[in-house]
Amino acid sequence: MSDPYLDFSDKNDASNIQVNVFHVRDTLRGTPMEKRNDILHKECYIFNPENSKPTVQDIDCKPKVVKNKIYLTDTIEILFSKIAQHCVKEDISGKRIFAWLDLNPKNDYSLRYCLPLGIHYDDLESYMNLFSDKKYDDRFCSPDGESKRETRFSSDIYSSYKSYYDKMRDIKGLKLNTNIYFCTLDDAIKYSKKHMKKMSDVVLLNGFIKKYFPLISEINEDDS
Repeated sequence: MSDPYLDFSDKNDASNIQVNVFHVRDTLRGTPMEKRNDILHKECYIFNPENSKPTVQDIDCKPKVVKNKIYLTDTIEILFSKIAQHCVKEDISGKRIFAWLDLNPKNDYSLRYCLPLGIHYDDLESYMNLFSDKKYDDRFCSPDGESKRETRFSSDIYSSYKSYYDKMRDIKGLKLNTNIYFCTLDDAIKYSKKHMKKMSDVVLLNGFIKKYFPLISEINEDDS
């Protein structure tokens, strides 16, 4: 299937790219450097592989090939739907996906430079990752769980993947790459119970979940 927004020759077709998607399920906090590669790259899915035995540059992993393409012109909404469909065993929608690009210019594994896809908060830091949080964010809710903002207005799912990919060009020392990292809502809930301070369900929802999944309205809402 060709990309309807690009009309290049085969030689210069910018849509014909291998995209590497990694399912991350836990934090790197407290993990030795030698074990961090497994956490970040153990589950790898390759869209539109470059050849019959695809690899990921500078990353040791055993990828699964996906018979679909991710285009630079895909909206984040479409990108999330493809990830949910092809990279998650459970039947979930794209709104239960939190994904990011790693803009770390250094040669180490860290979650300090994660640029979230499909989320933009004008008043918050650009880099953020739910696996770095230790408690709920009091900029999002009060101690009793009362919401302080409508996160759905910070959703940016209609922007293109390319609009985020191009931000790599501004990072000195960073190699351009097509690596995308993600986790699911279930991963986030499991992380909160294992690593974060105990909180009520309403605080969990408004002070943590909605921050990273801005279109979620209830923790256990019907995904149909």
